[in-house]
Amino acid sequence: MHQIVNKINQEKIKQGEQVFKASELNIIMLLNTIFQKVMDSYQTQNLFQKFYREVKKELPAQELASLFQKYKDSFGLKQKSPTELIPEMLKTWLHNSNPAAHNYRELYSDISLRYSIYEEFLNQMQIFFAEQKTLTTGKSLIELLQEPFLKYPDSLQKQLSYIRDNWGHWLGDDMVELLSALDFVKEETKPRFLGPAAATVYNFDDEDDYERFSEDSSWMTKLVMIAKSTYVWLDQLSQKYNRDITRLDDIPEEELKSLSEQGFTGLWLIGIWQRSAASQKIKHLTGNEDAIASAYSLYDYQIAEDLGGEAAIEELSHKAWKYGIRLGCDMVPNHVGIDSKWIYQHPEWFIQTERSPFPNYIFSSLNLSSHPDFEIYLEEHYFDRTDAAVVFKMHDHVNHKIRYIYHGNDGTSFPWNDTAQLNYLLPQVRSAVIEEIKKIARRFPIIRFDAAMTLTKKHFQRLWYPQPGTGGDIPSRSQFAMTKKEFNRHMPIEFWQQVVDEINKELPDTLLLAEAFWMMESYFVRNLGMHRVYNSAFMNMLKDEENEKYRQSIINVLKFNPQILKRFVNFMSNPDEETAIAQFGSDDKYFGICVMMSTLPGLPMFAHGQIEGYKEHYGMEFVRAKWQEQINDKLVQRHWQEIFPILKKRYLFANVENFRLLNFETEPNNTYKDVFAYSNSNDNEIALVLYHNRYAEVFGRVYSGYDHQNKTEVKLGDILQIPNHADSFVIFYDLAHRLEYIYNCAEIHQKGLPVHLQAYKFRVFLKSRIVSYSALYRQAWQQLQGKGTENIDQFVATIKLQPLLKSFAKLLTKEDVHKLIDSEDYIETSNYLKKDFNPRLQQFLQELQKQIDKKISITERIYSINKELLFAVQTSSYVKCKDISWLQLSPMLWQILKKIEAHSEQDYLIFYWIILHNLETDQIDALSILEEKRLKTIILNKLGNINSESALERLKIALTTENVWQQLESQTYFTVVRSLFNNDIIRKYLEINEYENTLWFRQEKFEYFFLTLFSVNWFNLSFRELKQQYKTFEKFMVNLWEAKQQSQFKVEELLNYFKKG
Repeated sequence: MHQIVNKINQEKIKQGEQVFKASELNIIMLLNTIFQKVMDSYQTQNLFQKFYREVKKELPAQELASLFQKYKDSFGLKQKSPTELIPEMLKTWLHNSNPAAHNYRELYSDISLRYSIYEEFLNQMQIFFAEQKTLTTGKSLIELLQEPFLKYPDSLQKQLSYIRDNWGHWLGDDMVELLSALDFVKEETKPRFLGPAAATVYNFDDEDDYERFSEDSSWMTKLVMIAKSTYVWLDQLSQKYNRDITRLDDIPEEELKSLSEQGFTGLWLIGIWQRSAASQKIKHLTGNEDAIASAYSLYDYQIAEDLGGEAAIEELSHKAWKYGIRLGCDMVPNHVGIDSKWIYQHPEWFIQTERSPFPNYIFSSLNLSSHPDFEIYLEEHYFDRTDAAVVFKMHDHVNHKIRYIYHGNDGTSFPWNDTAQLNYLLPQVRSAVIEEIKKIARRFPIIRFDAAMTLTKKHFQRLWYPQPGTGGDIPSRSQFAMTKKEFNRHMPIEFWQQVVDEINKELPDTLLLAEAFWMMESYFVRNLGMHRVYNSAFMNMLKDEENEKYRQSIINVLKFNPQILKRFVNFMSNPDEETAIAQFGSDDKYFGICVMMSTLPGLPMFAHGQIEGYKEHYGMEFVRAKWQEQINDKLVQRHWQEIFPILKKRYLFANVENFRLLNFETEPNNTYKDVFAYSNSNDNEIALVLYHNRYAEVFGRVYSGYDHQNKTEVKLGDILQIPNHADSFVIFYDLAHRLEYIYNCAEIHQKGLPVHLQAYKFRVFLKSRIVSYSALYRQAWQQLQGKGTENIDQFVATIKLQPLLKSFAKLLTKEDVHKLIDSEDYIETSNYLKKDFNPRLQQFLQELQKQIDKKISITERIYSINKELLFAVQTSSYVKCKDISWLQLSPMLWQILKKIEAHSEQDYLIFYWIILHNLETDQIDALSILEEKRLKTIILNKLGNINSESALERLKIALTTENVWQQLESQTYFTVVRSLFNNDIIRKYLEINEYENTLWFRQEKFEYFFLTLFSVNWFNLSFRELKQQYKTFEKFMVNLWEAKQQSQFKVEELLNYFKKG
């Protein structure tokens, strides 16, 4: 039909006329056959004879004879009698009166009959048949035959569909031809290149009863996999490590170690096989000169030589296993490269025809074959992108044949023009592919099967040998229609069932992973026995925030068979999709979905560049990234903080036996579908995950969920195994945010767990412990009100410390500091301390005594603190670092101190130091009190500026260095300085760090360290009036400054200054 229409259309194009469609012409021809079939079924032979007798009475005999002759001449029916011509004339009239066939009327026009008694003849025919209604239909023959036209005047396809649905009992064996004609139409009219279909809720109404799940090896359940586009990755590693990394065995062990530390146990290497040379030629010819061949257009299943060959993959496998990482690879069973080894060795293994399926195809492009006995030609319209031919031409000189071999195709988009479609109806093809899979399984413990769904019996027949009436997915294949019975004779059992059975028998430690869509997910794992299957609904529904649909999918899976959930591969991107960052962004929504991927049962699969935040989608032909993207350090850091700790606990989330999908309710019995809440457990560990996948704020409770094991509702309190007691509290640790939460057990049992979630926020709770009968924990629960804290026990300790902290907070108010600094009257200041300050100081010391459970000489402490504060007031000009000339400092030290600008908190630091260092005894450590009793939090609040943390560190330095002047009496300068630079507090403050094997310190930090060291030692010396010791100390400080000046901020150089001296 295509050849006929093509010849007609060539002429019509020349004349500028509307062209014919082969499918519609085919329908018109089929309608003609159907009309005859119906007439035959109507037993109209006698009727037509009767009509002939009647019409002869009504119309002139000569004119009637002339009409019959004119009809015979017009339509080439020379040998037909009048009674044989009448049904033909009826069919001609029906075709001419069909509005949907108007464009084709030139092929059967009855206009030449108009200048005769034709109209009167037709009128007589309608009158006659109107009186001949049948008992079965209650309609006349003409009424029946006109019915499709009247129902669907604008569509030949709909007319044919109507006939299929209503006239089947008349058609019999001709129904197959009718269905094929409909397929023909579908091939020509099916919309293509529209991308993936919308995600559909999983439904199992039509599932078979039988199950054949494959059993997991122990490692499979806990697998966490990351994909790498091999050539692109090697190029990125070369840049990262600043050396050529081009082979698989060049991959640094540091990189594998890092992947392991992140929690990955599987590495999927994309594009490692020997690729098709023709594929690369095609890409170059179409303008992509930087491309290599597609990773899915293969020459052979051998590791590419430029990647190091088989020896390199063996070495990489050995190195990866040292870090607990198994390697995975692709297997592309549906097709091979257009010039693969099998094309040359077994050209008969491929779906093909002896003639081009479309006569307008032109095969005059470059010969793509690398074999002297074969020529391979791509249809030339591929190169100008004006068509996408379904076949390529192969000249087989060995067998002296021209073959038109179909490209690989899944019916949803363009044919894959650098591939050749294997014919799985041939048992030798199925056997050969299975043997290839076994070879791969001996090298790789993880195999991903590309486009696996295309090789199921259902879809392989649909695409390539459609049952009559089901075709139209791949152009030209409806002419190869095959009944299901005949198809089953060629492919008696599922190919994938054979694969699974043989691998499980011979290589049972191999994980088989299917890329499958089209609602085939359950079928692949439950019926065919694949270990894992793609779950694209996860990505698509959660990206579009179709939360109710995805939640319902989980519910449907759990109710049908929970083991399916465990076998899903969940991902946020894959090599055929946009990157995870492009789809989900790089903020909270991304991490919320990533948490779900990492905590749902199944296999979490991360894409290449996902962790680094790359936005470029790497094509299968990429040898390197095209965009110059920088690693998103913030994104990487959030993965380390929030995602990788979860991956390390994959054992807790991977299984489905203890998985419970929970209801998040904003009010009783009103489930809020935008929050996903679920729990899982392993041995004694219990986890609870909550994620809000909507730009909104919500408060609700988690009270209960669905127990799929017992098919009943179960309360959260029972899932968590917590007591239903009002004096018991459960403490959760949020694994992603490293915070602890406390909730009342009885409230969870009776009302549910209260949760407040902002947009795209999440919690990953691990049940930590139960605490009971504690007023302090009750206070913590009441104060936190569902908020997290770094450590519940520390928070409880803080509650216990509240009297102490409140009393400490009342010391050194702004009024106190102003009074002490601004006062110039000793007696006035003394009175202020006695009447106003000391009662508060006494209260603080009393509370401190309770907390440390040690005796403090409170009166003595108050006296010594007062004495030093009064001295500080007397010397307040120095405290402010405004006028220190009266100290008779050496000119050099004078200039040094003038250079250092004191911060406003300097006064506070001196006063706090006076209070704290007067607490020091053999049994009491002031620094410990500052840390353990959380006094530092009060000081930070008092300072309340950007320098507060730094000032607090200087206070610690003051407490640890206040007696350096004493050390100088018995130790060398070098010994003292070395001791200072070995002090952890000082090292942290100076930000000592190693770079290129050298220790460095920060200049500006050193100056304030210098000021603090000088201030507290000067105070102690002046307070004690130790003038001689002061001179020694002053000399030491001048030397310390000079050593800094000569050190170039290198610790070793500073120490060497004193070594020399």
